[in-house]
Amino acid sequence: MHTRKIALPLLFVACGIYAQAQKNQSVPPPPPPAPPKVEKVKFAPPRIRAKDEEAFLAKNKNVSQLSWKNGNMVTVHLKDKSQEKYDLNNSEQKKMFTDKYGESPVPPPPPPPMPPKSGGKKLPPPPPPAPPKVKAPPPPPAPPVESKQKKFAPPVIVKDK
Repeated sequence: MHTRKIALPLLFVACGIYAQAQKNQSVPPPPPPAPPKVEKVKFAPPRIRAKDEEAFLAKNKNVSQLSWKNGNMVTVHLKDKSQEKYDLNNSEQKKMFTDKYGESPVPPPPPPPMPPKSGGKKLPPPPPPAPPKVKAPPPPPAPPVESKQKKFAPPVIVKDK
């Protein structure tokens, strides 16, 4: 009886020590993995050069490309990353351009016009596509019709012993 009085508190103390030891040894969870890197790629549509522009670039080795604005403003991009701008409507600037680079190539055609906006009104969404026409399966066969007369089993005759 006396050992029971001592054993029960010792059991509680041992459980408390064990629980405290478990709390002290808990390891924090590892950090979540880093999110995947998303690389943004800038895309520039390919430039289509006219034959005369190719000849211009072949003749002027220090020019990397030409860009046009409004059909009359030309920007000469040099290979040393500098730029020169000329307004070919201005006779003075046109003479400077032709003296330095020779005759200018024909500018590319302007881009097609943007489609008209709907005036701020939202257009209704297009109707959903029509469901495909599928032949329906035939109905299941009807269950056999039973006659209303009940079928009786032949009578069983029991003989007394």
